[in-house]
Amino acid sequence: MSEPRIVARVRDARLLAGVKAAAATYRARLTHWNDAPVSASELVNANLVLLEAANTGVALGDLRIAKEACPKAEIVVLAAATATPEDVRRLFRAGVRDVLAAPVGEDQLTSAVGEAIGPTQNGRGNGLVIAVVKAAGGVGATTVAVNLAGHFANPPRSKRDDRLGAKRVALLDFDLQFGDVALALDLAPRKTIAEILRAPKRLDAHFLDGVLECHRSGVRVLAAPPAIAPLDALDGDLASTIVDVAASSHDFVIVELPMAWSDWTGALMRRADHLLLVSSAAVRGVAGARRVLDAASELNVSSSRWSLVFNRLHSVLDSNDIVDQARRALGRPVLGSLGEDAAVAAAGDRGRVIWEASPNTRFAKDMRPLCAEVMQMLEQKQHPNTQTALQR
Repeated sequence: MSEPRIVARVRDARLLAGVKAAAATYRARLTHWNDAPVSASELVNANLVLLEAANTGVALGDLRIAKEACPKAEIVVLAAATATPEDVRRLFRAGVRDVLAAPVGEDQLTSAVGEAIGPTQNGRGNGLVIAVVKAAGGVGATTVAVNLAGHFANPPRSKRDDRLGAKRVALLDFDLQFGDVALALDLAPRKTIAEILRAPKRLDAHFLDGVLECHRSGVRVLAAPPAIAPLDALDGDLASTIVDVAASSHDFVIVELPMAWSDWTGALMRRADHLLLVSSAAVRGVAGARRVLDAASELNVSSSRWSLVFNRLHSVLDSNDIVDQARRALGRPVLGSLGEDAAVAAAGDRGRVIWEASPNTRFAKDMRPLCAEVMQMLEQKQHPNTQTALQR
């Protein structure tokens, strides 16, 4: 199912904050339709329009405009406190779905949005979706994604010589131009995401199963195209649908996003259950992470779903003082502090994950706490009453 789209003609700062919170709750794409021009496609494809009205006359005028521009959308009016019962009746007769009279609380607004756009998340499968986002080039995000996937597809034995049950894991490489997940796993995929781009209407669980390439670890990979493809070859609806289909047939879906952002980047970040921002502890990495978090906020991606992973740390000092300073600067929890380790490159040269090649090296040991936190997210997703230790 494609992500829901909300168009808001709201100027009051408090109301707008409530609209943003409601849109984040339902992972909806939010477009502001005030004085700035809005593309016709954003309006035509809207599921819901929220109109703030100073009086009924203004509301009726905006309502006519919204009906013409957004023919498929439900319309909710946020009326002034002075609205009378007759004003409300006129709005309902004109075709609005709901009228909320000021003062409108955040809970009331969230409830109205949910009723208007429907339970959009219920039919998407119960697989945990984690998006891996790069703070800068060369931070090792692919290495983190590949080894995280390998841990759950073929769990390593613990010191007590036991292991978790293997999970069905899909690793989706959405870097249409420079994706190298397949290269990191030494795969020569017969099919890639290009097959989906050529025939998007055929996409279902069976079709996706035929496109995924299976690695020796059990990870099933949706490889990037063999040649550079334009980023606009994909759109938000198709990107979200690919993830939805993967989540319907896998326990765990890892999505690697490209360094360059496009129109569909926000859709995937809103779709993810959690986002791992991979960075280095250097000034360049932290500055890039700050830009990513700020840009994601503008795309209405909830800040509560972000965690940090610092990779390629050279010393214990990096793992303590510098990482702690970076965490405070960025204001998000750190799930992983991963040391620089030659064994990672050696494993990658053989197309193996670290758990197969060198499970007792520094990088593997550093990865274990991150994998444990992700396991708690997976259990929470599958069994909502399970308590999680992750601190938001």
